[in-house]
Order: sequence, then C-alpha cells, then structure tokens
Amino acid sequence: MLSFKPITIQNQAVISDYVRCSDIRSSSYCFVDLLIWQRQFNTQFCIADDLLFIKMRSYIGDRSVYLMPVGSGNFANGILRILEDAGMHGQIPVITALSAEGLEKIEHLFPNRFSFCEMRGSEDYIYRSEDLIDLCGRKFHEKKNHINHFRKTYAGRWHYGNMSESDMGAVLSFHEQWMNSYSLDKNRYLLGERQALICAFHYFDRLKLRGSLLYLDHRLIGFAIGIQGLNDTFIVQFEKADRKIVGAYQMINQLFAQHHCRQVQWINREEDLGIKGLRRAKLTYHPVWLNVEYQATCKREY
Repeated sequence: MLSFKPITIQNQAVISDYVRCSDIRSSSYCFVDLLIWQRQFNTQFCIADDLLFIKMRSYIGDRSVYLMPVGSGNFANGILRILEDAGMHGQIPVITALSAEGLEKIEHLFPNRFSFCEMRGSEDYIYRSEDLIDLCGRKFHEKKNHINHFRKTYAGRWHYGNMSESDMGAVLSFHEQWMNSYSLDKNRYLLGERQALICAFHYFDRLKLRGSLLYLDHRLIGFAIGIQGLNDTFIVQFEKADRKIVGAYQMINQLFAQHHCRQVQWINREEDLGIKGLRRAKLTYHPVWLNVEYQATCKREY
C-alpha cells in the first residue's frame, strides 16, 4: 500500500532530486507547480521502492490520477503499485502527463491493459529563449510592431521592475482586475489560480522564483512569474497583462525573457488548458515543439 501525504515546502529537496535525476521536462513534475496547486488538486506524494509517486485530483471530476513514477526503482513494480492503490480506493487507475516514451514503456510492459489518449490541452509550449528575447525575423514582425507601438505611445510613462514578495498586494489586486476585465466567473480553476498565486508569493524567496512587473503611469499593467527548472530551461508559471493596452502582453513577455532567461536555451510557457484564445496566443510565438503528453486508463476488464 502506498502511503501518500500532502506536498509541502519541506518536501522540495527530495521531490526535486527524483525529478532531476529522471530528466523529466514536463511542467507537471515541476515542484513549484506541484506545491502552489496543491490545495486546488489535493496533490500528494509518496516515496516507495526508490520511486517517486504523485497522486492528485483530476481537473475534470473528482477522481484521482497519478503521474508516471520516476526514480531508480523498478518501473513495472511502480505501475503495479499504482494499480493496487487505485483499486483499494475503488477507482479505475489513470496515469496522466505521460511522455511518448512513457506510453511505449507501459504498453510494452502491460500490453493491451491500458487505453491511451493524447492530452492536447496539457502540452507544454517550448520556445528558444533567444526567440522570445530578441523577436528577430519576419515571423515576429507583428510582435515587434506591438512593442514599438507601446514604447512610442507611452514613452517616458512606463517602467519595468523586478518582483519581490513585497509586491504581493499589488499583483493580487491586478489579478482581480484582470479576471473582471474578462467578465470571467470565479470558477474552480480561477479561484485555484488565485490560491496558487498567493502560495507562490508566500514561498517566493524559498522557491527562488523570479518575476517581472510592467508599470504605466506608476500603475501595474502586467506581471510574469517563473523559475529555472532544468539547467537549460526556464518555466513560466504566470503571465498576465492589461488586454486593453496594445502591446502590454508583448512587452511583459519580452521583458521577462530579457531579464530572467538569458542563461537558458529554452523557455517553457506551459499548457493552454484547451482555451482557444490562449492557444492562439502561444502559437503566435512559434514554439520549437510542444511537449506532447498522454493519459493511460486501465481497461475495465482488468
């Protein structure tokens, strides 16, 4: 039986070590994401047989799903432990955020036992850092036009700032305005995002988060927060801007990359959640690849 417990800041070192040794690139395994969304998804972990197990509540419905176990332990035994744990709680085993390699491994070890589907809304968007820093070439012409328009229109009126824990109040106030500007109902995801943002600020320094702030006439109009994951990749957890101000989103995106991502090769801007507008926006920055993820569901006949 797997003994799961909630993820806390005290678990950062052990969880990060298992993920780092396994060379996992999915943001689903990023400790910051696991921690700040813990309350929303009831994320729990367990170390057993030299493997890290992660269990959480599914975004859709209240069933539990598992991440693929990682570590030096026996992978096949790890999958069997997941099957056992799900069965003990009367649930069909579901393993999520699988890479193509993980899918092939499970199918090889347990042929025809699982059905698989691609998780299109959960794929991480991966960009070259130099692309987002410099915006060179015709494919970024529109982005540069928006930025040039902003700089020209608001010359002498805007300024940039690096974020610290003391900026929590201003950022949360802007986040509230951002939600209201979209006339979005405060559904479970948005309330969870707000809790995640509060948690990120609570542990801002301990998690070694980095953030950027964009001001116009001394009023906050955009922010971004992220962390360096693997040595060659920076992960962006939050990015918001005032959509009524032309160029605000493009400005905060480039400023964050310029101030925090020069030392890495890749920038992971995470998933689009299946939201059409967000998908279009992420695609217009021309990702080098999408980190395709799959979900494995144990067939009922087993």
